[in-house]
Amino acid sequence: METDHMEQDLGTAAFLQVRGFRLLGLAPTGAGRYAFRFADPDGEASAASLAYLQGEAVAAYSLVAAEKSLKTFLYATKDGNVNGKRYGKNARNSRRP
Repeated sequence: METDHMEQDLGTAAFLQVRGFRLLGLAPTGAGRYAFRFADPDGEASAASLAYLQGEAVAAYSLVAAEKSLKTFLYATKDGNVNGKRYGKNARNSRRP
């Protein structure tokens, strides 16, 4: 049975993605906020999150790329646009009256 790990912090979520945890999606946490949902079949995500908070090193480029990817996914999902065709500042502003 596969278990999930929920992570609300973008930096920690990016670290988990760099460490190879598979992103399953987003889960609403209330008040317009979301948590990243990762597959955690071996129960190691909590320990990996703690390692990040204690300063474990990963390649900076990989971490920044993962953050960018997660932000793109987050905003596309929040805007109800998971296929990415209308993502970005201009697309969001075009829907305002």
